Amino acid sequence: MTKAPMIDFSVVSRNGVAALAGDQYIVSVAHNGGYNNVDLVRREAIPISTAFLTKL
Repeated sequence: MTKAPMIDFSVVSRNGVAALAGDQYIVSVAHNGGYNNVDLVRREAIPISTAFLTKL
């Protein structure tokens, strides 16, 4: 399977359970569960006033 597209994991959540795909989709795998939100920014790199927390 050499021609299958691979998702860009450069936008992975801080806890590693999901990745941002496109402008408005969060993807994960079936065995990741039990979480209620996804934090997609590194707070040490971006001031807290501009950070976004996505509720699922």
